Amino acid sequence: MPRRPGYLRCCLLACLAPCLLLMGTPLHAETHLVTFAGGPNPQSDQNSLEQNVLYFRRTLDVLHLAGLKHEEFFADAGRSPHAVEIHVHHTAAATLTDDIAAVLNPDTERDVRFRAANIPALAGPSTFEALAHWFDTTGKSLPPHARLIFYFTGHGGTIDMPMSNMNPGGRGGRGARRPLAPVADPRNTTMLLWNSPDLTVTDFEKQLDKLDPTIDVTLLMVQCHSGGFANVLYKDADPKSGLVRQLRCGFFASTADRPAAGCTPDIDRDDYEEFSTGFFAALSGVTRDGKKIPKPDYDHDGQTSLADAFTYVVLTSNTIDTPITTSDQFLRDTASIPNITRNGLLGKDATYADLLAAANPFQRAILAGLSQTLNLSGDNRSANARSQIALIDRDRGNLDRQHAQIERQFDQSRENLRIPLTLTWPELGIPLHPATETILMSETSQLHKYLEGLRAWPTYQQASQQLADLEAQDTVLEKQNIKFLRFLYTADSVALAHNLQTAGDAKMQAIYADLLLRENRPLAEK
Repeated sequence: MPRRPGYLRCCLLACLAPCLLLMGTPLHAETHLVTFAGGPNPQSDQNSLEQNVLYFRRTLDVLHLAGLKHEEFFADAGRSPHAVEIHVHHTAAATLTDDIAAVLNPDTERDVRFRAANIPALAGPSTFEALAHWFDTTGKSLPPHARLIFYFTGHGGTIDMPMSNMNPGGRGGRGARRPLAPVADPRNTTMLLWNSPDLTVTDFEKQLDKLDPTIDVTLLMVQCHSGGFANVLYKDADPKSGLVRQLRCGFFASTADRPAAGCTPDIDRDDYEEFSTGFFAALSGVTRDGKKIPKPDYDHDGQTSLADAFTYVVLTSNTIDTPITTSDQFLRDTASIPNITRNGLLGKDATYADLLAAANPFQRAILAGLSQTLNLSGDNRSANARSQIALIDRDRGNLDRQHAQIERQFDQSRENLRIPLTLTWPELGIPLHPATETILMSETSQLHKYLEGLRAWPTYQQASQQLADLEAQDTVLEKQNIKFLRFLYTADSVALAHNLQTAGDAKMQAIYADLLLRENRPLAEK
């Protein structure tokens, strides 16, 4: 008898488990949306985050969902004229001034300005007080079985990682490619709200617990380390404590231990891309810049669901994101993969044919699509992907060593420029001296000519270009590495789902099936 595809088996299991509290949400339940967005302070409140909010509005409009109840909270809600960081495009003369300023301080960002938030009809600032008040009032008033879609676009971190050590993803700059420190508690990651303490997964779970237990919650979170919030499935974000009573699923830009892409003050860049960009484009069929694209339908059910949008991002996004869902997290907490395929279980050595046979339509699309993108073929694709990751890690290690060597040359040559420069123009050597800006603007040509006449200038220029080239090479390798990681993550999810269905607890099987059904729905009913 032919094996029934895993996805259909899951749907049948869901139908067999009506006794679970997770089941039974009405098909046309009332939908309420709430958006929290922005950084914790002006220096981290990039224009791109504001644009994500506006893009979500346009997506709802295209989907004829603009009439849904939707409250948006962003940064300081426009109260300050200096809350949003933007990028200004400098003239050639200003670029020369920037070059001189970089000799004095390599971390200078003279192309950054600040303006007020510019989103009309905001409900308020994205503070912890506003979030808690929303759950205490609007959240508690939601009718039973309503759907709540919570969208967060901002920054995230871990409880052991201060904001100053975070890579916001997409900002670039020398040294931004350096690996982040290991995460001590990857389950309890954070989202950063305006002028507020970091909000951890367990803190956020306390807010969700204020809702009626029948409220059907869907999270869309695009911050760094956002995957930690998949653990709102569990009491205290801990699977050992058991599942919560509330209906929760979600889509996250990155795993709990990794950064995400998309925080930039320059929204006009042609290569601007992050999780929301692909997700909303797939749902609406309209890209951020207004171009129409075919709406994906990987399971051929005649609609573009949240699962379709998520799959589209995994397949097409050329970023550092490693997207996951709540069902992915649940699998990793309830099933395992043996080293060897046997007794009906898929092991780490599972063939591509076996993985493809066990995959649901979305997983199958990812495995096949990334195989084509990465030139993977044959039955040992997972092993080949791991080998390629090892080679990429080796190459990136070589780049790191070159980078460290060139960076020493850069720092030394910069110092050999800075010292004589500040001897000739001593005001430039005094931090925040009132004459500094006047000198930089009025004597640009003389300053630049002076630097070009110093012996260290060619070395400085060459080292600067070499660092930029090395970082560009590393970015290419990192994005390639990420696609291999996405392939392996999906392959593991297929094996884990198959093993759960083959030998797992019936209740866990039904919960996983229900999570899949919740993920494979449209954004909202019209």
